[in-house]
Amino acid sequence: FETMQARPIQAAFSSFSAFCIGGILPIFVVLFAQSHLVMWTVGTMIASLILLGALSSYIGGASVVRGTIR
Repeated sequence: FETMQARPIQAAFSSFSAFCIGGILPIFVVLFAQSHLVMWTVGTMIASLILLGALSSYIGGASVVRGTIR
């Protein structure tokens, strides 16, 4: 039964980590990208959101597909 219950502390830590990492990645791209590479910035932000949503769902024990879509 324990594996079926929500784990709020792990979910909170996963969300915190995802927000921190998700905010840092696009900043690095913007700092090192040139003005004509705006699409790389947008692509990197979308990819990092997808990756970190899946990772936080996996760590929190939730559905990875749902976390990725969210």
